[in-house]
Order: sequence, then structure tokens, then C-alpha cells
Amino acid sequence: MAELRTAPPAERPESGGGLWLLDGIASEYTGADGGVAHGGRVRLPDGREAGWQMTHPTGELLADDWAEHEGAIKALAHRHRLALLRELLDEPQTALQLAESGRHGTTGQIYNHLRQLVDAGWLSAASRGLYGVPTQRVIPLLVILAATRKEH
Repeated sequence: MAELRTAPPAERPESGGGLWLLDGIASEYTGADGGVAHGGRVRLPDGREAGWQMTHPTGELLADDWAEHEGAIKALAHRHRLALLRELLDEPQTALQLAESGRHGTTGQIYNHLRQLVDAGWLSAASRGLYGVPTQRVIPLLVILAATRKEH
């Protein structure tokens, strides 16, 4: 079950409290084949706060049609789209503002990348043509980045 919070959670795990995440999964999925959890709490440069957590039973994840996730994964698999996401995470901008920076290619290329990210749910197009990362996608995006770090 996903939980989206726009303010900091009232309860926080104690620092150095052992394997609190693994303990939580074990207590939630007793007698089952386990589960996967991810979440976080962040304050973004634009002042937004995002707190989000999600758990998934292992059996559901293994039974999923993984091909259905291709679009969301492919949308992230391009350096220019990652650069756009990184910039738009800091501050929503229009395509014209992104083009004026000169860092993301032509206006046509930018619109193509933005469309793919919007279609995959990683960006939303708000009023006045502003593109930004929806608050409910901030933590999943950062979890994916954390999971792909070479320290694993």
C-alpha cells in the first residue's frame, strides 16, 4: 500500500535502531515469501517536502508482467532525460526555459524527451506549460537512483 505524505511523518525510526526496515517487512509478511519495501522523506530545493513508502509482496512482484514496466524504465534510460528530470526536480520549467539553457538539445528534442517522461509518469505538465516531477514520483525516482549506485 502506498502512502504519500506532503509533511514530515510524525514517527521516525530511531537512528542506529538496527534493521528496522527488515524487521517491519518480516512483521508485515509473516508466513509469506517476504516482501520489498522502499520509501523516503526529502525536502526539495523548491521547498516541497515528500514522504512516501511502498511495500510489495514478493509473490506479486514475481507474478507481474515485467514487460508492462518497460515504458517507465525506458524513459529513464537516456542521459538527456535524466538530466531533464534532475533539473526539473529542482524547479519546474517550461520547454522554452529548458531550451534557452542550451544544455538539453533542440526544442524538438526537448519536447520529445518531455513527452516520453510525461507518458511514463515521471513528469507532469502543469499550468502555463510548466513541467515538473510530481511529488508522488520524487521518492520512487530517488529510490531507483539509489538502487543503481555502484556501492551495492
